[in-house]
Amino acid sequence: MSGFLYRLAVAIWSKIASWWNIDIPMWSSMVEWANWIDGVRLTQGRKRCLEAVCLTTMWMIWTFRNRLMFDSFKPRKEHLWDSIQLQSYFWINSRISKFKVLVNVEEGCSVIDEVGESDR
Repeated sequence: MSGFLYRLAVAIWSKIASWWNIDIPMWSSMVEWANWIDGVRLTQGRKRCLEAVCLTTMWMIWTFRNRLMFDSFKPRKEHLWDSIQLQSYFWINSRISKFKVLVNVEEGCSVIDEVGESDR
């Protein structure tokens, strides 16, 4: 199962890299991820959105793994990507109150700040 989950995680992170039009390295720890996210060159609003997407993705992959192992109803990998996008949208809109957030499945996250300017 670990090979399946590894390939699934690589595929999901590849989709996120494409969605956000950024390079995402392989991390071996949360410290490495935190260092990477700190160094990403995005505006504050977009970086906060990317951080939310990454954390949501980690949570959703972990939840998917647990459901595969322990639930009688097995999740479908085809639904994982849509779930990540939807949960990311909910997380961003509920947690980043300074910004108006528009999530486009094709183009990533657009952030409109308090004065109405887009940082995209």
